[in-house]
Amino acid sequence: MQVVLFGLNHKAAAIDQLECFALKNEEVMASLQDLHSHPQIDEIAILTTCNRTEFYAVCAENVDLRPVFRAHLRALKGESPGAAWEHFYFKVGEVAKRHLFTVACGLDSVVVGENEIAGQVKGAYGTACRAGTAGTLLHKLFHAAFRASKRAKNETEINKGCCSTAAAAVDLAEAFCGGLKGASVLIIGVGEIGSIGARILANRQTGEIVIANRTLEKAAALAAEVGGRAVSVYGLRDELARADAVISATDSNHCLFEATDMAAILKNREKAPLLIVDLAVPRDFDPGVGALPEVVLKNVYDLKEVVTGNLVKREQSVDTVVRIIAEELQKFIDWRESLRINPVIQAVKTQVETIRREELARMRDRFDESAYFQVERLTRSLAKKYLQAIVLQLKHLQGENCLDAQNISLIEELFTYRGKAVGD
Repeated sequence: MQVVLFGLNHKAAAIDQLECFALKNEEVMASLQDLHSHPQIDEIAILTTCNRTEFYAVCAENVDLRPVFRAHLRALKGESPGAAWEHFYFKVGEVAKRHLFTVACGLDSVVVGENEIAGQVKGAYGTACRAGTAGTLLHKLFHAAFRASKRAKNETEINKGCCSTAAAAVDLAEAFCGGLKGASVLIIGVGEIGSIGARILANRQTGEIVIANRTLEKAAALAAEVGGRAVSVYGLRDELARADAVISATDSNHCLFEATDMAAILKNREKAPLLIVDLAVPRDFDPGVGALPEVVLKNVYDLKEVVTGNLVKREQSVDTVVRIIAEELQKFIDWRESLRINPVIQAVKTQVETIRREELARMRDRFDESAYFQVERLTRSLAKKYLQAIVLQLKHLQGENCLDAQNISLIEELFTYRGKAVGD
């Protein structure tokens, strides 16, 4: 079996192409069930964030799943004008595994070393588990990625400084407003990014924090936590008109604010231009909003310029993180290789123990109870030492890549006990 990856991210495509294939929670669950039912797919997990949509699957060796994924996305999303299939990447085997580890450690993010991605990878794994589409191989692979991510965070400075999408957005707002103490900042959406952004704003003593969400109760809960004010997304016209900056990160599957709507909302705005940081994919604000004289519109791709000042220290940690990834990947590879040899080792152990017990039973009448106990201990000790020598040699051969399928079959044949007693 092999691990394959089919995906699209911020490095491979423009934001208008990426948002064409963004999957909402209900689409992820439906996609998992649909793809898992395909006869060529044994396991499947889907990672979807504002920066990527990636399918991790387990299938038979030499199977090309690209037509399967393309057909699924066409059925789900249609042939969108922004769809450019040539931007999708397809990775197989070790390359696919290393990519997951790299993503989990934050090296493949817009903000290098960002904190949110580790939780998003765990969320993708959890969703696959709930859907029943993650099996032994993906369980082990994702947990190995989690270990790499944890080590990267604990053993390096990759997460130091401005290292989250939310933090970068707040930094952008602070610079734009010339400080946050007298500023009014509107947060739209109380998902992970919105919640983190609100807490950062509170820590920086922002003048006013307004939290908007479709579910007012969730907005109220976050507002109470950060000392802000909660409003419904259905009454945002006044809030948009009076805000100094907006950070929007909803999970809506369509644009919330068209250019014409924003022009009307901001028509009588007397304050300085409004900064809008749109972190949603698909975007919450129509790109045409950025052409309005009253607005400065930024998206997730624009955050790269914000984090440049903190990048040097984190980049110094990249080589160490790459080494950690290599180490954890090798552990996973070793585990996979052990699956090949474990049945052979078990066959050897079974054979030796079977012969030992049969020989003891055959000679039982020759010893009294005390002597039999001593013989039993002696044979058990000899068998243990014999097995240790064989197992060590088998693992050595495995480490030297000498155990291909043919050699393993030969060893299994050699150590298959036929039921003939020693001495017969």
